[in-house]
Amino acid sequence: MAVESNKALIRGFFEEVLNGGRVDVLDEVISTEYVEHAALSGQEGSGPEGVQQRIAIFRAAFPDLYWHLQDLIAN
Repeated sequence: MAVESNKALIRGFFEEVLNGGRVDVLDEVISTEYVEHAALSGQEGSGPEGVQQRIAIFRAAFPDLYWHLQDLIAN
């Protein structure tokens, strides 16, 4: 069942956070120890706050952007 719960987590991230703008959900799905190594404009971000900043940049630049999750593969 871990595979299905992980898939549900990723689907929720895409729908609620990326498409819905609900960055308050990030505290539930992103570890405070998470570090982004491929951050925009060379700036590293970490934890939910860093992810929130990058999402805000994307949503400001592309307000109509919709992320469509076509295939989700896990084992």
